[in-house]
Amino acid sequence: MPAVSAATSHGSRERVGMVKRLLCRPGRLSTRGGGGPCAIQWAAQQPVKLDSGGTDMRRSHILTSVGLLAVLAALGWSQIPSNAQPAFTGADIAEIQQLFVRYNQGLDFQDEELFLSAWADDAVLTSGDGIPFAGREELRKRFRDRPDPEGMTITHNNTSSLITPTADGGARGRTYWMVIDVTVAPPSIMAAGYYFDTFKRTPDGWRIATRGSQRGWDWRLESQ
Repeated sequence: MPAVSAATSHGSRERVGMVKRLLCRPGRLSTRGGGGPCAIQWAAQQPVKLDSGGTDMRRSHILTSVGLLAVLAALGWSQIPSNAQPAFTGADIAEIQQLFVRYNQGLDFQDEELFLSAWADDAVLTSGDGIPFAGREELRKRFRDRPDPEGMTITHNNTSSLITPTADGGARGRTYWMVIDVTVAPPSIMAAGYYFDTFKRTPDGWRIATRGSQRGWDWRLESQ
């Protein structure tokens, strides 16, 4: 069997050491959960069989290339923020718009649970006259205390919803509302304005977190 020179053996060990240092240099790469680039350092620790000078060099080059590719891949992986929020998609907008339907039809059809299903457990509804109703039980009381709900012949309607994501992973929206009297022909608009809402993701999906209401078009109240 051909002899392997000391220089060839020494060069191979240097390449292996370089790969190990690149893979596991402190402060450079994440090793969360035992994964990441240091999990593949075993490759650099495997003995290289020196059956011939040419074979040794080829194996050393392959090992170095694999290690460098792992470093590049891990660098890209480690740049992903650990607190990255889920993407905000058209499906999210459609789900949020269904909350308006639950709110409106819950009121119009006297369906308390449907109305409540639109809200987060810690939601706050601020009425048009500035009174806040915080939490599910206060919202339930608000629903039940409406004036003569059984005799109401109106419908709640929404148009022109603008919904955008927020930096905390939630969303905010502004939506026109109209209350229509359906006892007359043609139906008549009794009141109109807009809601300014925030929404949050919950284990059960999107829910309304806060809702304020403005009758008319005084946009200045939205920031209060």
